Amino acid sequence: MVNYFYWLEKPWETRLKLAEAFELKRVAGTVVENGRVVSDGFSQEEIYKALTIEKMQEFTGSDETNPVKLFDLCVEKVSNIEKKHEGNETAELQHQRTETDERGGDEQKTRGRKKKTASRESE
Repeated sequence: MVNYFYWLEKPWETRLKLAEAFELKRVAGTVVENGRVVSDGFSQEEIYKALTIEKMQEFTGSDETNPVKLFDLCVEKVSNIEKKHEGNETAELQHQRTETDERGGDEQKTRGRKKKTASRESE
């Protein structure tokens, strides 16, 4: 069983990915007391039901039996998914920039040729 406060220590985006992976639904809004999140809207009971050793083992593909270690593996897995997704976006942006630079370079070369041709015609 995962300690609820250990759950809350994880970044919001990570908890959302875990909630999606384990089909958790928010049952309330976020509760903040003295500048500290004491509830993120996911109930402790639902988290305990969803994050069983068996389900976490299935999600991670691990045979680990320590629930804290398993939870950390789940966090690592969703974090790697996020990083991989961010990496794909970065690679796509770099590819787009390269294509734009190549096209821009071609346009500049073409424009340069037109200028030379135009100046020759005026002679």
